[in-house]
Amino acid sequence: MKLDSSRLPALLDDMNAALREMREHFERDASGWSRGPAGKWTAGQHVEHVVHVLALTATGLERAAEELQAGRLGTRPWRDPLQALFVALVTREPFPSGGKALKATQPGPTPSREQVFPRLAEGMARHRALAERVSPEDADRIWIWNPFVPKLRWHYRLPEIIRVHATHTRHHFRLAQKASRT
Repeated sequence: MKLDSSRLPALLDDMNAALREMREHFERDASGWSRGPAGKWTAGQHVEHVVHVLALTATGLERAAEELQAGRLGTRPWRDPLQALFVALVTREPFPSGGKALKATQPGPTPSREQVFPRLAEGMARHRALAERVSPEDADRIWIWNPFVPKLRWHYRLPEIIRVHATHTRHHFRLAQKASRT
């Protein structure tokens, strides 16, 4: 799948579908929300992690869009082959397993569904609003440093991070479903 502004509507719809599927599952069946294997995240913690990740990138993208409009967002950096491989891996299914969550994206001990679900919707809305208010040309020019591997100084373009959210959400939805059955 080509990841540029021409695909943004489809990418946003896919991201929304992944988020909606996860939310609706735990709205229908709340019984497993607080379950999880010993020493691992509960189902609710997986969902809250997704919320934190959405908020982190939405803030970065909104700032990048402001910088672009002000003429201060630099040209997207060159992407070396290792980074290109990484982006290819995280934009495809299945999302790779085993990464450690940044401190800023780690869930609290007992997430509340009543607090998490509105924040999940807000994260989606912030990404969609940004993508819909910028021109296609600007959507292709917006980029952020990858906040999940800051030492490497890698980056994501707007369409790429939207796709990452869809694959990342599905990954954590599968983990949350598994946790809810323990």
